[in-house]
Amino acid sequence: MTNKPLSLSVVIPVKDRQEALMRAIASVKAQSYPVSNIIVVDDGSAEEVGPILKKKYPDVIYLRNSESQGAPFSRNRGWKHAGSELIAFLDSDDEMKPDNLSRKVGMLIEQGLDMVIGSIELNENGKVSPQKFKITPDRPLRDHLLLNTPFDARTSTFVIKRQVLESISFDHNLKKHQDWDLFINVDYHYNVGYTNYCDTTLHIASDDRISSKLQHESTKYFITKNQTKVSDQAMFMFLLKMLYKSQIRRDHEGTTLYRTLLAGYKRKVNFTSEIIIFLVKYKILNVSLLQKLKKLLKS
Repeated sequence: MTNKPLSLSVVIPVKDRQEALMRAIASVKAQSYPVSNIIVVDDGSAEEVGPILKKKYPDVIYLRNSESQGAPFSRNRGWKHAGSELIAFLDSDDEMKPDNLSRKVGMLIEQGLDMVIGSIELNENGKVSPQKFKITPDRPLRDHLLLNTPFDARTSTFVIKRQVLESISFDHNLKKHQDWDLFINVDYHYNVGYTNYCDTTLHIASDDRISSKLQHESTKYFITKNQTKVSDQAMFMFLLKMLYKSQIRRDHEGTTLYRTLLAGYKRKVNFTSEIIIFLVKYKILNVSLLQKLKKLLKS
């Protein structure tokens, strides 16, 4: 007699991406692990996707926000509607490879984990590149997320127990970093693991993702909320990355903000980082020099 597999639902938020959504749903339908429900949450699309879903995928559960509430609200609405033991998330412009869920659920059960994430494959206008993780055991995963190392936590790779989401869900206050915020808090309180098969594909055809835009208020909120849950060195590296992004965009507000926040980490970080703080303070460190220091920043 075989054990009954844990029930699992996949939540897909969408806004104005009907063609990509069909591809995302097809990838869930092709999973080797049984999926109890696919729940699509329409975040106020200009044209409702409900009629198309009813015609092509009548078994998909369709929920619609009367007006746009944002991705965190839509994801939370989706998992709360599901009655399954496990929840997986997938953005409407991404897709899963066939063994994605079976690998992650298998690892979650075998290792007694509460959440499993995975590495990704980027497809940028047809150019495919795997993004493998490189992890060292001397730091928690949430530190690796903010350090200058090959590691990321993308919502489309999350498989998580429903009972965990009942205590830690997506934060409606964040317009950016929602996936990182959830991951840091779950990793801080629960047992988290990762697979490294690049079994989720993220399609990048343009810069239309909201997360590609700088949102300084959200970033400040994210820092304040999570600075005690990661090491000073990890948060320092995150701030340095945000300074770098601001300088590339010639964003004066962001450049000023992250220079100020970086100054607060003097004597909290390693010697290399203290030198960087000095260079930032006196405006010696610019985009060009940051690029040259990339290898040094990993130390």
